[in-house]
Amino acid sequence: MKTYQKIHRSCQRLNSSEICEKQSECTWCISITNPSICISNNEIKSIPTSVFICDAFHTSQQIMSSLLFSLSPPHNYCAPKNYNEIIYLSSLFIYELQEENGDTIENALHHLADLIVYLSQCSDYDLTEEIRSNIEFSLNILRNPKQIYYNAGNEIKINGIELYNEITDLIKSKELNDFVLFGRNIGNIIKKIFNSLKNNKEKINLTKNENLKSVSSSSNSNNNNEEKKKEVSEILDQNLLHISKESSNNQNKNDESSLSQQIVSEALEGIFDMAIANFDIPPISECISKEKSEIILTHLNTAIDLLSQDQLVNYLSGLEEFSLIFKSLSEEISHCKKFSATHSRILLNLSKKLEDPHDVEYNEGRIFKINNTELRHDIVSAVGDWHRRMWGGFGFKFGIALAKLTQAGEVKILKEISRQRK
Repeated sequence: MKTYQKIHRSCQRLNSSEICEKQSECTWCISITNPSICISNNEIKSIPTSVFICDAFHTSQQIMSSLLFSLSPPHNYCAPKNYNEIIYLSSLFIYELQEENGDTIENALHHLADLIVYLSQCSDYDLTEEIRSNIEFSLNILRNPKQIYYNAGNEIKINGIELYNEITDLIKSKELNDFVLFGRNIGNIIKKIFNSLKNNKEKINLTKNENLKSVSSSSNSNNNNEEKKKEVSEILDQNLLHISKESSNNQNKNDESSLSQQIVSEALEGIFDMAIANFDIPPISECISKEKSEIILTHLNTAIDLLSQDQLVNYLSGLEEFSLIFKSLSEEISHCKKFSATHSRILLNLSKKLEDPHDVEYNEGRIFKINNTELRHDIVSAVGDWHRRMWGGFGFKFGIALAKLTQAGEVKILKEISRQRK
C-alpha cells in the first residue's frame, strides 16, 4: 500500500506528457475541459472516460488506422508519432460540436482538418494520387467553408453538403469510446464531401453537353452547327472560368482582410470564455476593427514568442504583453454599444493582475507559480496550440490559466453583474 501511495504521488508531480510517459508506472491522461494529468497505472480505471483519455498511443492508432482503412482499403495500420496531438484534436473537435452553434461548428471543422493531416504519418505505404486528391479537396472545404447552415437537432450543411447524420454518428462513437468507429466516421465525412463535389462537377458537365446537344438538333447547317457548338462551349467555359476566378479572388481578398480578425477573435473569445466563465461577453469581432486586430495580433505574437522560451523573465514579459492587450481592449470596447462599463472594468482588472504579478515561484522546466497558483502547464499547452494554428484552443487553455489566477479577484465584480441582470 505504501509503495502504491508513493507511486501515486510521484506520478502526480509530473506535469508534462514527455516526462510522465518516460515513467513505466505512470500514464498521461488528456482532457480539454480539465487540465491533463499524470496518474499511476493503477488509477486508470477510476478516471472518467467521458473527461479523460489515458491511452493516447493506442487510441490514436485505432482512430488513424480505421480512418486509413475507410479511405484506402486494404491498408489498415497507422502508428502516428504525434499521438497526444491527435487525441487532443479529436476531443476538441467533439467539444466544439457539442456546443451546437455556427461559430463552434466552424472551429470544429478546422480541428477535424488538422486531425486528418496526420494521415501523412502513416508511413508504411503511399496514398494513391486519387485518394490524396480526395483528401485535399475535403480539407479545403473543411478549412475554408463558404457557407455553414445549422439547424439545431436537424441539419448541418457545409457548402450545401448535408453532414448532420455523419457528424451525429461521429459524436456517438466518441461517447461510446469506440475509436475504431470514430475513425471510420471521419472517413465517411471525407467521402461524403468529395462525392458531393464530384457530383456537382458531373452536373456541370451534363449541363454543358445538353446545351451542346440542343444547339446541334436545332441547326440546319453543319457549319452553323459546329460554330454554335463551339460558341456555346466557349461561353460555358468562360463562365465557369469567370466564376472560378471570381471565387478565388474574393476568397483571397477575404482571407487577407479577415485573417487577423479571425485569429484575434478566436483567441480572445476562447480566453474570455474560460477566464470569465460566469459571465457572457459579446463577440469581440463586433467591436474591433481590422486595424485594431492587426495591432493586437502583433502583441499576441510577441507574447507567444516570449512564453515559448522557458525562462522566468520571458514568462513575466509575455504576461505583460497580455496586460497591454487587455488594457487596450478595455478602452476599445468602452466605445462599443455591445459592451458595458462592467466589461471594461473586468478587462482592466485582468490587465492589472498581469502587469506586475507578486509572489512568483519559478523552477525551469517544472514550475511557474503566481500567488501559489501553478500556471506553467496550461501556458505551455496553450502555446503549443498557437504554434499549431489552433487559435481557439490556445484561448481556451490560456483562459484556464487566467481563471486560476483571477478567480478570487473576479468574485466581487461577478456578484455586481448578477445584481445588474436582476
